[in-house]
Amino acid sequence: MRRCLLLLGALVALTACEPYDAIHTWVTHDTDTDRFRVHSRIDNVTTDFFDCQTPETCTDAVLGLLRGDGTSKGATEVWKLKTQGAEDLRVSLESKGASLNVLLWYETWPGTQAAERTGVRLEMVSRGRRAPKPQLVVSWEEKRHIEARGRVEKRISWRPPTGEDAFASAIFVQQEWVLPKSQHSVQVVEKGNYANNNTSLFDQVPGLREALVAKGVL
Repeated sequence: MRRCLLLLGALVALTACEPYDAIHTWVTHDTDTDRFRVHSRIDNVTTDFFDCQTPETCTDAVLGLLRGDGTSKGATEVWKLKTQGAEDLRVSLESKGASLNVLLWYETWPGTQAAERTGVRLEMVSRGRRAPKPQLVVSWEEKRHIEARGRVEKRISWRPPTGEDAFASAIFVQQEWVLPKSQHSVQVVEKGNYANNNTSLFDQVPGLREALVAKGVL
């Protein structure tokens, strides 16, 4: 059954039927270079990710993703990261049972679109006359949770009502997780609406695993 929706993932924004179970993204702020190092794992991608149905078409789509010249929805969104500030982007595969996971690594500057797509941003915080220190902040979403060390603060932002909202007490803006300044890494996990209900790729396309092994990519 095709389950179609607009899904803005932690990493991949796909306007299509939900083509994976979850996206795990690890973001580390390198304080020496002031850059983000990003590693993402897209769990249990399906045929909708590759726009394919047969071992032959799926093999071509997978190879296109790895080469960077693929035209499937998944490949297009992954490699769009290069135009959004991702540098040294690498893509590989991971086989887990009947599932296929897509692995990504890249570096980027805080504030780029590639960084924003992780849900993580950098905030400079200062107290008194002390020099500002960087602090990781993660935007809150209903399907998203984070894993980090130390005490994580949940912050809610409001703004004064204006115009048509003049009679409201306050207008909700956003929720965020604020990490301790001593922590420079965070894992962001975003579950799909139908996580663990998607049929695994190798069950969807019998013979695909063997074809990928023969190509040397598994």
